[in-house]
Amino acid sequence: MSSNENRKKVCWASLVFAVVFFAVVYSDAKSCRFVVAREVCPERDSAELLKPYAGKKEFEEDADVATLADCLKKAEVASKILRPGQFRSKKVLKIFFDQKSVDNVFEDIKECK
Repeated sequence: MSSNENRKKVCWASLVFAVVFFAVVYSDAKSCRFVVAREVCPERDSAELLKPYAGKKEFEEDADVATLADCLKKAEVASKILRPGQFRSKKVLKIFFDQKSVDNVFEDIKECK
């Protein structure tokens, strides 16, 4: 066998290993999507605060998780207001796990300062 043939075999074996490895690692991850609605405090600049969300009050977020429970946990965390005084409310309106709708809704409401 020539050196060139050995390289081809090693290259193909490495490629097959990589494909199988990533298929196994990511086979447990399912799609989790949820729509988060944000209401800006009246005295704040809504255009500036909604800039990270393409200027939209409702913004879709994605997560790769293995179970419905993990998806609901991500959605619940996404509904929390982290900086009070900027947003009046933050609510997860719709949740989809593995392309199926889930009926849970999470909401956080804070006073505007």
